[in-house]
Amino acid sequence: MTCTSPSGGTATETGNVSGIVYNANGSPAANATVHFYPVSYNPYTKSLGKTKATGAATTTATPDSTTTDATGHYSVKLDSGSYNLLASGSGNQAYQDSIAAVTGATVHPNDTLRTPGSITGVIAMPGGGNPETVFIIFMGTGSVWFPSDTFGHFATGNMAPGKYPVRFLTTTANYKVLDTTLTVLAGTVDTLAAPIQLQFNGIPVPQGLHIQYDSLKEIVTLIWNKPTTGTKVASYNVYREQSDSTNYDLIKGGVSDTTWQDSTGVQGNTYNYRVTAVDTISNEGGRSGAVGVTITSVYTFLKKFGQQGSGSGQFLSPNHIAIDASGNYWIADGNRNKIIKFDSTGSFLLEWGNAGTNSGELNNPYYLGIDPMGNIVVGEWGGNRIQKFDSLGGLIICIDSAGLGIAGLSVDETGCMYISTGSSGIQNYIYKYSSNGILSKSWTLKSLYLNNGLLVRKGKVYCAAANIGNSGQSYNNNVIEVFDTTGTALSIVQDRQGAGSEIIDSRDFAMDSLGRLYDLDTENGRIRIFDSNLNYFASFGQVGIGASDFSHPQGLTINRQTIAITDISPAAVHLFKLP
Repeated sequence: MTCTSPSGGTATETGNVSGIVYNANGSPAANATVHFYPVSYNPYTKSLGKTKATGAATTTATPDSTTTDATGHYSVKLDSGSYNLLASGSGNQAYQDSIAAVTGATVHPNDTLRTPGSITGVIAMPGGGNPETVFIIFMGTGSVWFPSDTFGHFATGNMAPGKYPVRFLTTTANYKVLDTTLTVLAGTVDTLAAPIQLQFNGIPVPQGLHIQYDSLKEIVTLIWNKPTTGTKVASYNVYREQSDSTNYDLIKGGVSDTTWQDSTGVQGNTYNYRVTAVDTISNEGGRSGAVGVTITSVYTFLKKFGQQGSGSGQFLSPNHIAIDASGNYWIADGNRNKIIKFDSTGSFLLEWGNAGTNSGELNNPYYLGIDPMGNIVVGEWGGNRIQKFDSLGGLIICIDSAGLGIAGLSVDETGCMYISTGSSGIQNYIYKYSSNGILSKSWTLKSLYLNNGLLVRKGKVYCAAANIGNSGQSYNNNVIEVFDTTGTALSIVQDRQGAGSEIIDSRDFAMDSLGRLYDLDTENGRIRIFDSNLNYFASFGQVGIGASDFSHPQGLTINRQTIAITDISPAAVHLFKLP
């Protein structure tokens, strides 16, 4: 016979290998096939390995083979070197490693065919790679196997019993080659006790990404696992895709921890998230698997009431809203110059008001409050006066603020009336009047701008204000200035807690029985809620055309467990149930 040398040409037959192959019962194995593979033969590359100097692949090689005669004997001539023997016949197999072929010498590697076995196991790629890209190479043989799924499960199929040098190689970048030894047992399907772990030395793909969603605060918390392999991770980037989009946008870079919260989602929208790792020189790795969530709220929409129009009980521009001791709603309609009363279910009861600038007349009423006697206190948009009426519209008091324009109005539990006045960019004031209209106190605010929110409850005065922000826009630096009812400054709180970079335009405040402050942001159609310490707590609402959505909400009030919110286009009052 002619043997093939490792260089691919005709070999000089320098070593003689002669032996006998037996069946398991001891009889000669006639017509058995016998293969000889160089021990460094790689069946994946068909080569004998790599040179030490350059790392380049050496010459290819093919196995030498022969067949046993009727007595089980075989004989071949091989180039000097080390070989593995693989024999098969009658469904059984034999394996023998490291047979030395030496010039001028003869070796006799007898062997016995035995029942083949197989190995099953799992390949793990901690960096997030796909195990289906892994080659399981039994070196010095003709066997290459592959995982059957993305979980890394593999099975070798039938192989001769013996110990095999095995190489795990993946086409996925940044994984090291793993060389190990696996043993095939005769007649046994052997399951490996532990996964085969490929060492990752690249930027890991974050694993275990999942979501915890707080429907009260509408906060999406993303959590993922800290990588245990690969290059050092300096930070993470978070990407978000809206359900009707095909593109992921970077919404947060440089996250240092393995958790991050998103409070910018819009109610009713579904979002998908992915996370990437970033190494110490700002290289970004692959994206994690996606996880999704739909933004819902526990602030349940109940219904709307009111109708747009200029007729009795209808709205043109419903502004601030207040509630009396009986649970009736009172609404200031600026364009109709009316004060309109509804019962707690939204049924129209009465309205009053005549347009004009004389005492007792209304000129674009916007701000509204109710004193302990059930009297209605009205402030006019941009005007200088507040007026107190009885519940049927009879004038009680008219007060000229002598200021630069009313920005907010509130009535406290004792009947004292407060207004905030000012003009953009100059000194702003809060005036306190007794229940009979006598000015008792005034003080200045530190902020250069006023928003329309003003509320006095439980001995504290809350005033929405703003200063110039980094972008030069006052609305980007919203604050709530807090005083006691004598004008002593208590604190200044950032109103932007829990918000992104969007403009915030506070139009009204309300407070529930737990002391939580509700801030109506007309720009975003959101009600932003702060706990009794003025820490951001939750939010709900959005601009849109849905049944519960807003266009330009203007005022809000709380009736026990119901919050009522006015909107001007289409004009209506929205009722939501508090959790």
